[in-house]
Amino acid sequence: MLATREDPPLPLGRLRARGQLAELRAGELRFSDEETSAFLNNALGLGLSVEDIERLQMRTEGWPAALYLAALTLRGRSDPSSVIEAFAGDDRHVVDYLTGEVLARQVPELQTFLLRTSILTRLCGPLCDAVTETEGSDRILDELERSNLLLVPLDAKRHWYRYHPLFAELLRHELKRTEPGTVAALHRRASSWCGDAGLIVEAANHANAAGDIDAAVELVGRHWSWFLDQGQLTTVSRWLDALPASVIADNRMLCFAAAMVTSHMRRLDEAERWLETADRAPAVADGDGSAAPLEALRAWLRLLRGDVDGTIAAARRAITTTSAAALPAQLMLGSALWWAQQLTEAKPLVETASRTAEAAGVAGPAVFMLGVRAAIEFELSDVGQAGTLARAALELTRRSGLDEHPFSATAHVVHGKAHARHGKSDEATAEIERGIQLAERVNAWHVQIYGVLALAEIRHGAHEPAAARRLLARARAIVGGLPDADELAGARIEQTERTLRLRPARERDTGGAPYWELSQRELAVLRLLESKLSQREIAGELYVSFNTVKTHTRAIFRKLGAASRAEAVARARELGLL
Repeated sequence: MLATREDPPLPLGRLRARGQLAELRAGELRFSDEETSAFLNNALGLGLSVEDIERLQMRTEGWPAALYLAALTLRGRSDPSSVIEAFAGDDRHVVDYLTGEVLARQVPELQTFLLRTSILTRLCGPLCDAVTETEGSDRILDELERSNLLLVPLDAKRHWYRYHPLFAELLRHELKRTEPGTVAALHRRASSWCGDAGLIVEAANHANAAGDIDAAVELVGRHWSWFLDQGQLTTVSRWLDALPASVIADNRMLCFAAAMVTSHMRRLDEAERWLETADRAPAVADGDGSAAPLEALRAWLRLLRGDVDGTIAAARRAITTTSAAALPAQLMLGSALWWAQQLTEAKPLVETASRTAEAAGVAGPAVFMLGVRAAIEFELSDVGQAGTLARAALELTRRSGLDEHPFSATAHVVHGKAHARHGKSDEATAEIERGIQLAERVNAWHVQIYGVLALAEIRHGAHEPAAARRLLARARAIVGGLPDADELAGARIEQTERTLRLRPARERDTGGAPYWELSQRELAVLRLLESKLSQREIAGELYVSFNTVKTHTRAIFRKLGAASRAEAVARARELGLL
């Protein structure tokens, strides 16, 4: 029996293959959530809450020594939550331990390697070579792993690694203390290597950390649209937030990106301000990929506000104003005309736009137009053609690797409606719910309502009138959350009510069922949102974690069409939930 921090000089591979080796490594020694709770509360008597233990477990990754060091810091403190929130690699107990037990024991060359590669969230040999401007990093990483120097492999091939979070924080702290002048240069090298390797997120993050504004602008300007289409709104928002507002204002493409991002985040007034700023930004040369279709964006912002007539007017202006905006404006105009049930004009328009998009090889717009064409054919009672077009859109989505693209939302809903016509209610429900989920990402309220009304028809067909009424109320709540909704927004809901012969639900469901699919736990959180309790205090009242309450609150906001706690409470009172 051997106890050692490093792999001993034995034929471990041969012994392991023969079944003659029993190993207890970091994974087995790492404390589980239950063991962490027992250690901190039972053994050390700290009396921490479940939430504090979860956060400390996340920061230490179950490393027993780090948990004990945290306990030393926590002893005698009356505010453990704030201490845990700030617990990091620069904690004095952590610094003393890691510096004395780990860092100081390494040779100077290895210390330098550790410090300079600490800026990386993940490491591989070639990237470390580029950052440190040396060779042989693969060998060093292999030695670090075998010596168990708080290096965590991220794949089975031992190509990518990361440092333990506390160790990485200590190293970065020491790097800033001992080599402050090298930090920006290290980030620039990392950004350059990651950009060449196609690791755009890392490249942009390192460019921002280096203060290299030109590189950050170039990366964001070139890649923001693709990341936004993939549903990575937070990533793009973080990139833009890292840039000075004056830099964005001088770049028309970045203004356009900021307007799109803020519109997706329901900050429509801010989006319109960025659109106005884009109008004043210096013009860019045609053909460089940065000319933003600002007129089409105006139509999009009108649609997000619920102003369908305004969308149609703005899209028409965009088509006649600039050829660069023709296809995006056609997307907006075709979608708005379909929603307004002006099908005679909508059908040839979307057919032409669909062919244009497919010929140009732009898969996202092509998918979008195929979906709208499918919806129009369904309105015209050609269910077979509608199903064919919806399937073609979804097949193009798969072929193009755009499964998370919001442009496929309408196609999913129509595909589900076609399934429902053939009696496949389970398949129909799954497809429609997928379409609603994708539409929510870009606040495409009209597609959300289209999907919700389709679900109401399915529930009514399954002899579940109460569920159908709840879905109709959910659709009305979406309309109620629009700033400038006109009569067109409610026309489809009323049409569905007449078709299903259902009166709008005005009273609370007396059968005890969750109101339009709010879960029992969401209802419990909703009732406490009416109080003055904070989300953290609500978590304590319900004996759940803080993150659980945040998740339920986001779901409540989405289902009630609310943007704030006060708005959610007001909407719930209107609907008889409180």
